[in-house]
Amino acid sequence: MKKPAEMIYFIMIFSSILISTQSYCEADELYLRQGSSDTTPSENKMSGTGNIFKLPRSSQFQTPPELRHQVDFWKKIFTGINNRQCVIHDKRAMGVIYETIELTENESKDKKMRAFAVSPILRKYKDILERLDTLSQGELERLTGEDKRVYDLLYSNGIRSGYKDAAERLRIQVGQSDRFKKALSRSTLYLKKIEDVFADKGLPLELTRLPFVESAFDINAYSWAKAAGLWQFTRYTAKKYININKAVDERLDPIKSTTAATKLLAFNYSQLHSWPLAITAYNHGCYGMQRAVQSTATMDICYIVDNYDGPAFGFASRNFYTELLAVLEILDEYDKYFSDIVFQYPENFDTVKITKSVKLGRLIAGTPVTVGDIQRLNPELLSPVLVSKIALPKNYTLKIPQGTKEHIFSALDTDSQTADKNPNDVDLTALKNVTETPVKVTQSTAYKEHVIQKGQTLYSISRLYNVPLCDIMKINDLKNPESIKSGQVLKIPAAT
Repeated sequence: MKKPAEMIYFIMIFSSILISTQSYCEADELYLRQGSSDTTPSENKMSGTGNIFKLPRSSQFQTPPELRHQVDFWKKIFTGINNRQCVIHDKRAMGVIYETIELTENESKDKKMRAFAVSPILRKYKDILERLDTLSQGELERLTGEDKRVYDLLYSNGIRSGYKDAAERLRIQVGQSDRFKKALSRSTLYLKKIEDVFADKGLPLELTRLPFVESAFDINAYSWAKAAGLWQFTRYTAKKYININKAVDERLDPIKSTTAATKLLAFNYSQLHSWPLAITAYNHGCYGMQRAVQSTATMDICYIVDNYDGPAFGFASRNFYTELLAVLEILDEYDKYFSDIVFQYPENFDTVKITKSVKLGRLIAGTPVTVGDIQRLNPELLSPVLVSKIALPKNYTLKIPQGTKEHIFSALDTDSQTADKNPNDVDLTALKNVTETPVKVTQSTAYKEHVIQKGQTLYSISRLYNVPLCDIMKINDLKNPESIKSGQVLKIPAAT
């Protein structure tokens, strides 16, 4: 329901005042728990029995009738179309799906090969639509074959004219059901803690399902825009909330990045006063959504999605909120769409606080702890730390495999005085008599080959194969993890 224009402009003025007087980091405390779901956090938390993904939903997370076609489109993509298939559809009238196309394995993985394979089919539909645009009503009613099928499809979706415009709205969407099933499997590694973080901030728990859209709960996900991690932060945005430097990239830490996401979402809500708008702003930017509200003189997300044509308001922004709504509906009955899901759960670990700088090789020398263990439990640590090129950050809390804390203390020859101070703190003054030992790498004769793709790093490749970065560097005789390039063939040793 649209607000009067005067109220819209009052809200915009009020929002501008908030922007100038309030920092990003303060916004999460500002808001006011009235923006939360209609249920209390304790009622929403994962119960461990029944459907752990289903949440009671407030009105702002229910699908409006005006967005039903978009939501149903994404439900189909997320559950019914796999990554070896793609659909040709109308990018604005989402109920119009012209055809589902089967792809080869190479076409599913390579964007250029896929575009080449699909281009003749796109051309076919473009020709049909342009031909329909030239016909009279009588001629349209006498159509046969493919022309009639396309005409009937458009007619049933309320499109009775403007066929030439429809030809310009053709779009390809690759299926994501495989990705969504993997997301379900991975989500149980992090979802309980993510829910706790959002509940502590008084934020609607429906927002905790955004990683299904953003990253499929893959902490190593990188986008073409260089957004990274579970919440797909760019470096520019992430640096407002978390640390990114030569040693760590906290976008890759599932909990630290979640805390950052709560702050950004709370800030968006404090400025836009609507969860549909705040969620869309997560993709389009808060100021971009303020421009959309000002341009359309409404806060109605349905009207904005259907009518706003800002220069940067593209397909991803227009569909971001509806993708989340689709996810929420799927999760209500996920077992209707997916079977044989192997849910993953977090492993237990110990922690030690590093009170002074030390290189990793020196820290774990002579212990059963491997670089692979450290990399797995501390995904935010970057390759210079993992290969002992630079030291672990001072006062860093390092996660180590459960039961190995005493091995670390023993290796460091920690005296009793240090243990009395804090059993979790490592006083690195005790290291003065310890010789720095490089990490031992056992080279296997069995290995795979990996062709480096554009945008991949040695770190992301090591996580892809679950092989320590230092092992890959050793077998490929690499001195610098930054020296790889697209197209290069790497040997990947067998995972241990």
